[in-house]
Amino acid sequence: MENQPQPEIINELDNFFNLSFDVNSREQLKQIALWSKICSICAFAGYFVSLIVAIFGHKDISLETDGLSFGAYFRSSSSLVTVLVTLVIGGIVNYFLYRFAVAVGEGVQSMDALKVNTGFNSLHIYFKILGIGLIICLSILLLIFFVALIGAAAGPRY
Repeated sequence: MENQPQPEIINELDNFFNLSFDVNSREQLKQIALWSKICSICAFAGYFVSLIVAIFGHKDISLETDGLSFGAYFRSSSSLVTVLVTLVIGGIVNYFLYRFAVAVGEGVQSMDALKVNTGFNSLHIYFKILGIGLIICLSILLLIFFVALIGAAAGPRY
């Protein structure tokens, strides 16, 4: 009675995620990884350029009265803060896209399923952060819309 083999319980969902890739799908994954890497590097370059412009850029405001010109050069600190916040948030988001590109590229090249799974986990985090950010932004816009609508309805009537 003790030595009888126990029947194996096979879960169909376990077999669902055991994916195999043929030559065509591996090439497509390589292209996806390449373009993801290009997009993330371009985003990092854009953040760097906007930071340089915010630090070293200046606006020229001139006031002309009766032929006299008074020029004022200033650097807006609010634009620097905006660029820094964008750099931090965008840097975190695009870091996960870059991790996806590197891990999937290496995983497909070496036929390592663990690296491919790690890469797709990074892509999962990337889209989760984008989704949460989109929900927050849409909520703020909806709140602003309702406040403006209430303000317009409660405004003075002539």
